[in-house]
Amino acid sequence: RQSETLLSLISDIQDLGALSSARFSLHKTSQPVEPFLKEFCAASEILARHKNIRIVMDLSPDLPRTVCFDSLRIGQVLSNLVSNALKYSRPGTVITLRAKHQSGRLLMSVEDQGLGIPAMEHTKIFTPFGRTSVLPTSNESSTGLGLYICRQIVEAHGGQIGFESREHEGSKLFFWIPS
Repeated sequence: RQSETLLSLISDIQDLGALSSARFSLHKTSQPVEPFLKEFCAASEILARHKNIRIVMDLSPDLPRTVCFDSLRIGQVLSNLVSNALKYSRPGTVITLRAKHQSGRLLMSVEDQGLGIPAMEHTKIFTPFGRTSVLPTSNESSTGLGLYICRQIVEAHGGQIGFESREHEGSKLFFWIPS
């Protein structure tokens, strides 16, 4: 577990360094949206099973066939959002991955039935090393950099990221990119 924590920290610091330098560039290509999300969800279900958590998809029928984005980086954003949802959710709950098309934007969200974030700590979200007092449900680790890196990636795509959370009720993290 300590090795995984250290490896995660090193990876996050490398991403942080790349994001703040001229080395960072997006490799945007036209991506088929629905297959991308279905493949991502199938891979995430394997991790969810270890905690007896279900992941469900809610894809709007009006999704565009393709959107131009960096699939590796948007996959990284979704992976971080789902990973956080898994970290802070109890067994037997559901995580919902939603996607819809709205006003020329592809809007994606990850909603959990987890522990939620205390209102007084909402300003810590999306900041470097921003950690809250909420503890993961199975002693998972956190570097406090993941959501900050997500914000940088989404903004590099010309989008925005945000969240809604109620303590003891769960959280919904969402982002949009131009479609």
